[in-house]
Amino acid sequence: MQRKGISPLVAVIMLIAFTLIIAGILAGWATQFTQSQRTSAQRCVDARIILQSGVYANSSESISNLTLTVYNYGSVDLSLKPIVKYVNGSIVTFNDTISVNAGEIVTHVLTGIDGANFEQVTVQSVECTPPCYYCPGAQDLLLDTNIRGLP
Repeated sequence: MQRKGISPLVAVIMLIAFTLIIAGILAGWATQFTQSQRTSAQRCVDARIILQSGVYANSSESISNLTLTVYNYGSVDLSLKPIVKYVNGSIVTFNDTISVNAGEIVTHVLTGIDGANFEQVTVQSVECTPPCYYCPGAQDLLLDTNIRGLP
């Protein structure tokens, strides 16, 4: 019994066609991916925030507050997460989210701050749903020397 296969010429043509199809699919995906990354990066170039002030207030023996004033002087809306660093090296990330629209100044109160061991507070951009944008470089901090009312 004699078996026949496809000719070498047909096999080469099929391999070339298969390669071109895969290359076309990858090129389309890569183009779409890079365009979305570029658009996101361009938005984040205009993400600018400043932590303008912090005021510490000990409202009772067990509760103390830190009032933060955040100014978004960029052109994109952001969602920020406050992070407090203490002198002993411990870091507390608060569950609070500070939403700041472009051009807006917002005050936000953090409760449960240990003012005696306080070193600095940072706010940084976190992931959020549009029209808000996640811009990892958008952050600012205040040192304890710049916060009024600390013991």
